[in-house]
Order: sequence, then C-alpha cells, then structure tokens
Amino acid sequence: SGKFEKPPCVRAQLWDRAVRNNPDKQELVPVAVRGYTQLNERARLCLAGHVSTIKTHEQLAEQVKNLKYEIECKTKDRILELKQIQMDLSYRLLVVIKAYILAAERNAQQQQ
Repeated sequence: SGKFEKPPCVRAQLWDRAVRNNPDKQELVPVAVRGYTQLNERARLCLAGHVSTIKTHEQLAEQVKNLKYEIECKTKDRILELKQIQMDLSYRLLVVIKAYILAAERNAQQQQ
C-alpha cells in the first residue's frame, strides 16, 4: 500500500491500516514493532524526542524573550536620543526665528 514497503512480519491488513491512518504521509513512516522490548525502545525514543522538542521550544522562547527585551531597550534609547535631537533643533530654530524677528524690527525702526 502506498510508497512504503510492507515488512515481512506484518499482516497485510494491519499494514494497510497503519499506512491509511498515517497522520503525515510526507514525514512519517509506519514502523513494525515486535514484542515488549521493541515497544519499550520505541516508547523511550518517542519520549526522548518529546523531551528534546520541549527543551528546544524553551530555548527558542528564551531567545525570543531576550531579543524582545534587547529591541525594546534599543528602541527606547533611540527614541530618547531622537527626542533630544528634536529639542536641540527646536531650540536652534527658536534662536534663528528670534534673531530674524529682532533684525526685522531693527529694519522697520531704521526705515521710519
């Protein structure tokens, strides 16, 4: 059935059902297990894979948390820096406007 070859020790009906019930035919391959020793080994491997996946997820979650914190800190610092630049430029603009107004007033007084 399908692209998987039936192992010699498995009944055709059981193999067909295993292939048909495969939740991800692209990534998962049915495996025949004989006896408690193989079943125990399979369970141990599944548990090890599950634990490994959980650890990887926790590590990635920690990395995401750290990156968010780093981005937040850098963003806040940059915003403060830009606010300071804006205040400095506003002050310089006010100085220029004041000088322009004073010059215009002097010009107007001289022309009278």
